[in-house]
Amino acid sequence: MQGTRHTIPPLVNDYILTTSFVYTKWTEIRQERKNEGITPRW
Repeated sequence: MQGTRHTIPPLVNDYILTTSFVYTKWTEIRQERKNEGITPRW
């Protein structure tokens, strides 16, 4: 595994995973609010 170019440090990997997860949740919440008729300001 040491010779591979695509080695991502665990911290970076966790960060990417967390970010995408949060982004997905955030998008879901925004969709729900739109469906309720509440338009977010952001």
